Amino acid sequence: MMAKIFLLLAGAIFVGVGAYNLALPVDAISIFEIELRHVSSLNEIRANYGGMHLLLGLFFLYGAHAQHFRLPALLFVAVFTGGLVLGRVVSLALDGSPNPFVWAFLALEAVGCLAGALLFLKGKAEGGNVT
Repeated sequence: MMAKIFLLLAGAIFVGVGAYNLALPVDAISIFEIELRHVSSLNEIRANYGGMHLLLGLFFLYGAHAQHFRLPALLFVAVFTGGLVLGRVVSLALDGSPNPFVWAFLALEAVGCLAGALLFLKGKAEGGNVT
């Protein structure tokens, strides 16, 4: 049951982030202190933060509802959010301390990575029958 709830929550967050970035990329990305001034930069944000996040969210929601997809979805949450954490930690070391919004995202992504990994490992240990 925990895995299903976790994937529902992760899916909702990713769908929300994706939809917001597709619809309003300038507003969505402004909390990161990034100014989008060119068509190419708008395209990049809509693609990576919009379309990719939206479809990942739908993938996670599908994993919440389809037992046979639950383990792959949990692994993907862990890997994807782990990659975000890695990038942020490298940036902390090389670039310094970001604004409070970025710290909040780092915390949320770290929790997502850890929870996804633990639920995945628990499911693997139970023979793939994760609820």
